[in-house]
Amino acid sequence: MKQTVKANLNSLFKQDKEDYTAEVTIISHKSDTEVVAEYQGVRYWAIYNRNTGEYFVNDLDGKVKPGQKVLLVCPDRSAHVKEIWDINDLRKLLHAPYEVISSLRLHSPFCMAMKEEYINIGLPVNEVGSWISFSDENCLNVEGDVVLLKRKIVPGPAGEIVIGMTEEDVRCLVEHFDLDLVLEDEQE
Repeated sequence: MKQTVKANLNSLFKQDKEDYTAEVTIISHKSDTEVVAEYQGVRYWAIYNRNTGEYFVNDLDGKVKPGQKVLLVCPDRSAHVKEIWDINDLRKLLHAPYEVISSLRLHSPFCMAMKEEYINIGLPVNEVGSWISFSDENCLNVEGDVVLLKRKIVPGPAGEIVIGMTEEDVRCLVEHFDLDLVLEDEQE
């Protein structure tokens, strides 16, 4: 849910003004103290000071690369388009350590992220995730939410990167798995 707040932009403009604040829109929370804020159409990393309740927009070097769209699929077959900035954001979406699997039932470059097996104790079964992971053959159901995403394995320290889904990718997955797409406006 997007929210508009006042933020200190001194570090952004490096001006000598004593107080330079402006309204920014909080796009997402990366952690308790780090957020993505949009100012004049550009997204920046910003810091939230819990003690004072103030937001500080980072330098121009803190510009945020565009987030990548992924599809969060819940056990009730609802699908939510989410935005992540790197593969580590999946932990936040799934609320737990995760593993990413490729499957013959989900053609490359698509793959699925799910909670690690040992965490799946008593959560609702996710039929889509279970089908993708061949649970009909191996008898291990996937529980809880799963994330469908596109990724690319790259040489070097990056290892793997998330490739954003297009609207067409989302539409095809929603139709293929007969999901109920929940639009952002409906989530609030």
